Amino acid sequence: MAPLTKLGPCGGNGGAVRDMVLTGVTRIVKIGIRHGAAIDALIVWYERNCCLESTGLWGGGGGCLTEITLRPNEYITSISGHIGNMWNCRVVKSLTLVTNFCTYGPYGTQQGHHFQLSCSGGQIVGFHARCGLLLDAIGVYVKVNYTCGNSVSGGCGHQRCCRCVCGRQVWGRCCQPWYNPCACGRWIWGGCGQPCYNPCACGKWIWKGCGQHQYKRCRCGR
Repeated sequence: MAPLTKLGPCGGNGGAVRDMVLTGVTRIVKIGIRHGAAIDALIVWYERNCCLESTGLWGGGGGCLTEITLRPNEYITSISGHIGNMWNCRVVKSLTLVTNFCTYGPYGTQQGHHFQLSCSGGQIVGFHARCGLLLDAIGVYVKVNYTCGNSVSGGCGHQRCCRCVCGRQVWGRCCQPWYNPCACGRWIWGGCGQPCYNPCACGKWIWKGCGQHQYKRCRCGR
C-alpha cells in the first residue's frame, strides 16, 4: 500500500477518539451520515481482503440517516463542512463529500467555521474522528498518486497542512509559510496571506503577492 498522510481532525476536543486500521483496506464502499442540526454520527463500510467491514457508529443515534454507496471505481477526493457550537460543545455541524464522480451533501447545518480536507491527484482511503452523542471532530487518511504536481492539503485554521510532490512530503501549519521541493527541480515557497514566488525550470521567476500585482523576470536579469 502506498504511504498514507493523516489530515485533521477538524472540530472540537470532546468525545472519544475513533480510528480506522487501514492494513489490507482496498476501498471505501459506503458511508452513512446521521444528521440534523449537526452531524450526529458517521459510519464507514470498507473492503478489507475482499471482505466487507465497518467502523460501527461513530456518534449518537439522533438525526436522519443518509447512506452514500460508492460505485466500484468511485473514490472520495475531499470532505468539507462547518465546525460550530451545540450544547456548549464544539462539533461538526455539516459535511460535504466530493468524489471523482460527483458531490454529496451538504448534510447538517452550514453554520460556523468552514473547513476542508482534500487530496488532488489522490484519494481519501480512511477516516479518524472524535465523537460522543455527536460527531465532535473528523479527519482523513489520504493516499497520493505520485505524479509531479499532486498535492494534499488540510486546514481548520489550526491543523497542519501537507503538500506532497513526487513522493516528498513537507509539513507546516496553516497560515504559516511552507515549502515544497519537487523532484523535477522546481521549488515553491508560500504562506497564507503572504507573498509567494516560483522559479520554474525554464529559468523564469514569478513573484506574487496576495491582492497585489504580479511580475516576472528572467534568471539572466532581463
